[in-house]
Amino acid sequence: ASCDTAGACSASSDSSKDGSDGSVYCINGGTVGGSAGSCTCTCKPGYEGSGCETASACTASSNSTKDGSDGTLHCSAQYGTIGGTTGSCTCTCKAGYGGNGCETVGACSASSNSTKDGSDGIFYCINGGTVGGSAGSCECTCKPEYEGKSCQTAKSCTTEQYFDGSACQACPIFSSSTGGTSTSCTCAANTFASKSGNTWSCANYTVGATKAAGSVVPGTGGGEKEKDVCTASPTPPTETEKEKAEKTRDAMLSGIKDEKMKKKAKLLADAATTGKKVRKMSAKLTAPDEDTACSDYYAKAGLSSSLGACIATVASRRRGRALTATTYDVSVFFSDAEVDDSTLIAATNALKAEGVSVEINDVDPIVELGAIEGVDSSTLETFKAQATAAAATMPPSPP
Repeated sequence: ASCDTAGACSASSDSSKDGSDGSVYCINGGTVGGSAGSCTCTCKPGYEGSGCETASACTASSNSTKDGSDGTLHCSAQYGTIGGTTGSCTCTCKAGYGGNGCETVGACSASSNSTKDGSDGIFYCINGGTVGGSAGSCECTCKPEYEGKSCQTAKSCTTEQYFDGSACQACPIFSSSTGGTSTSCTCAANTFASKSGNTWSCANYTVGATKAAGSVVPGTGGGEKEKDVCTASPTPPTETEKEKAEKTRDAMLSGIKDEKMKKKAKLLADAATTGKKVRKMSAKLTAPDEDTACSDYYAKAGLSSSLGACIATVASRRRGRALTATTYDVSVFFSDAEVDDSTLIAATNALKAEGVSVEINDVDPIVELGAIEGVDSSTLETFKAQATAAAATMPPSPP
């Protein structure tokens, strides 16, 4: 017999076999080829090395059938991190994600960490807010007394509003509140708490009756009875020019629906009645909404938000990566009865230090009132005459 023909190679698990005798080290399902002296070992996917002895590092796949046996494992490239080697692959999910291949979005949970934006399923939500949604689209639903994206801001009503448990409501004419979360308003002197149906008001006494301020609206029961709470006066008091103007002012304000405009109108009317100057500070600020534009103005100016009346109107919008940023024309009106020149100068300098350009102008209260929606022109003419007469009775301002 002839020995000139080399035999086909065969696989061996003996790592010392080099193929010289036709037996070659080839494991992990490798395929042997060639003949004695020139054997080859072709590896299955997921293995490498001369004898396919080394498991390859795992790679991620979007194919949900991939189980890692060939070194490829179903694992989201966006929300998972692949690890391990063939046969023992791992897919470690980012926070907020789980399931097969880390493609299942988890429910959101609340955090007091203000940096948590919900991208990992953890969202900044405080003051008893309720978290909802799933990772990447979390939301925070606030209790009635809080607001803001994360319920971080306590609702604050003005002194012309009261909090009804869910929102700020306007105080009836002839009443005011302490602001904040006050749940009622106090009627002015010579008025009493009256209820008609479900509506509360501060009703005027008949001529000849007097009463100190203090009736509460909304009140309890069916309201007060005039004869039970008033004190009769034999001689009705003479109505002053200022009181006439204030009554007409209140009637004029009742036609204004927007609360911010109503606050502005009252400031203008009171200045006209007392002969005080009104100045308007104008600036441009970028903010997500009108209320934030105004609150940012007061913060940057170093002023209390209880001063003056702020009106913010949209100047322009620009769309960023995630949010729409809006530029607002912010106009804040001040009477020199509450803000003097030195305070305005300090506020202007503070705004400029924040990079905000400010313009200050004197305004005519009557002209400005005429531009407010809801102000009746005939009532304004009556008020103008009464305010001029009232202002004439005011003592001159000190030099």
